[in-house]
Amino acid sequence: MKTTASTVHLQTDLKHQTMSAAELVVTGIKQQLIDRRLRAGDRLPPETELCELFGVGRSSLREAIRTLRAQGLLELQPGVGTFVSDGRGKAFRDTLFYNLCLADPEPKEIEELRKILEIDVMELIIRNHKRNTEERALLHENFDELAAYAASGCDSETLLANDMGFHKIMADACKNHVIRSIYRSLIDYLQRSMADSYAEQSIERILESHRTLLSVIDECAIDRVAESVTFSLAPWRTRA
Repeated sequence: MKTTASTVHLQTDLKHQTMSAAELVVTGIKQQLIDRRLRAGDRLPPETELCELFGVGRSSLREAIRTLRAQGLLELQPGVGTFVSDGRGKAFRDTLFYNLCLADPEPKEIEELRKILEIDVMELIIRNHKRNTEERALLHENFDELAAYAASGCDSETLLANDMGFHKIMADACKNHVIRSIYRSLIDYLQRSMADSYAEQSIERILESHRTLLSVIDECAIDRVAESVTFSLAPWRTRA
């Protein structure tokens, strides 16, 4: 990360605003990301260089780094340094998850978001079928486990975890790390929000919906994706 004329100009502008030294660093590094002067995987310069660049002390710099790590933008590799996140890490997904929790969306809003994402995920799974053989096998294993759990009459918490696990495997199978992160964050949110009401769901209907999704994936029937996703979401629409 080099000190450029635009960096100095940004730094000067920020100092005229009412923000703490740590906030100045957070905003400045975010601007570096926006301007593509910092990219995914880049290692941040040493503390002394960053302190000089932003005109702040070590304590303010470290507070800013902690904030950016909590937001999923930076990742610490012990003994190596601090790096710009590539958007694939847990911190990035956690940020999306907590933002969903804070937004407290209506069930219909979640349904609409889920439908859009699942259609894209399904289409990507089919288009990348030569690259996701392992994940497609895991989907079948998950389905068999869910059917066995349902037959044994196990608790709803275990069924919910297995159900959401199916969709997390779908996220991995789509082979798009951005969509994967967003979709997995949504699934984490659904798993949390449905914990109290999942027992009311028909496990037979959930098995049927998973069977339908698997059939479309196995047959690479991309023309049936939207229909299968709509069918899969029907139980949750009833609940909402």
